[in-house]
Amino acid sequence: MVTEIKLQTGTLLIESEDELDNLCGFASRKNTKRGFLFLSKVLGKHYPTCPDEMRVVHKTLANKIRPLLKEGPTVVIGFCETATSLGYGVYESLDLTNSYYHHSTRHKIDRPIFLTFSESHSHARDHYLYLPENFIHQSILNTPANIIFVDDEYTTGNTLLNTMAAFKEKGIVSNFIATGILDWTDKSKDNCLPKVVSLVEGKFTFSRNNNTLSSQHVSECNFSLVHKDLCTPYGRVGCEKLSIDFKSLISGLPKKNERVLVIGTGEFMNVSYLLAGFLKSYSSAVFVQSTTRSPIMLGNDVQSLLEFKDNYGEQVDNFLYNVKDQSYDHVYICYETANLPVEHTLYEQLNKMFPNVSVLNFNKYSSILES
Repeated sequence: MVTEIKLQTGTLLIESEDELDNLCGFASRKNTKRGFLFLSKVLGKHYPTCPDEMRVVHKTLANKIRPLLKEGPTVVIGFCETATSLGYGVYESLDLTNSYYHHSTRHKIDRPIFLTFSESHSHARDHYLYLPENFIHQSILNTPANIIFVDDEYTTGNTLLNTMAAFKEKGIVSNFIATGILDWTDKSKDNCLPKVVSLVEGKFTFSRNNNTLSSQHVSECNFSLVHKDLCTPYGRVGCEKLSIDFKSLISGLPKKNERVLVIGTGEFMNVSYLLAGFLKSYSSAVFVQSTTRSPIMLGNDVQSLLEFKDNYGEQVDNFLYNVKDQSYDHVYICYETANLPVEHTLYEQLNKMFPNVSVLNFNKYSSILES
């Protein structure tokens, strides 16, 4: 089946036997390297997503991965910034012993870097994987039987190859498995890619037009800035299953008939996903999504945007899509940063739109975290 999608930056021709409509929409990137975006409806990033739908995706991918695993220690690695929650959800659903979850980051923290790799097409290319804090996790990372890479989408596979090469340079050769929602990698080539487990596979072509706008926004992190106050135990330096007493830190829980939105910020997405799942027991209409540094044009499946500086103090331009045009009774914003810069105006903008907006700073509640 071939589908044609008209974007502001060009035309996508998609060839796939799998159903796309319930999993993703489409948008135009302000990016000369890649002018299109497969906008996931089940990721909780650019689009309001029900946590139950996310959990189904996590379990489905985990079930497909499980027969491919070798016996032994396993690390699941989520690629920032988009797949930090997806990666955690897959790890949680796998429910493996002798394993842990770890996600890459674009931020500098006061911790030794284990390895780096690049995402060449991205608006922010460099990824850093830090040495885990836990000695058992360090042992797993150095001698894994399985390494599972998690991203929302695989287009060329170049990021996967870059990451595998970085591990091999450290002498780490493992059973590499990749998983994600969409897989567009070329199966006809002997390209040394690992097994890719996905919900959709196929191929596409993109024909650019003259409207291939480059973004004038700031996307790269200021790597001279060392963050010493980030709430790292949620995945940036490794974690196991998270148990968070949300009830003890939230005042003003939603009512059954209220529409609720939980917002993650930047790479801090897995906690917003867990919070949305917790709030489902109070309200039947709970959605989750996140801020992003990805500059996307209005149109197609992006109906609104808010713009502000990041909450990390790096002066990176951030966006929140498909919220301004919605109606919510209560909005919860999740932060890992203890102090919010003046230029980060997300709360002020949302507070003008919705009746109840709550800020939850998990940096202040690290004592409630059990790994």
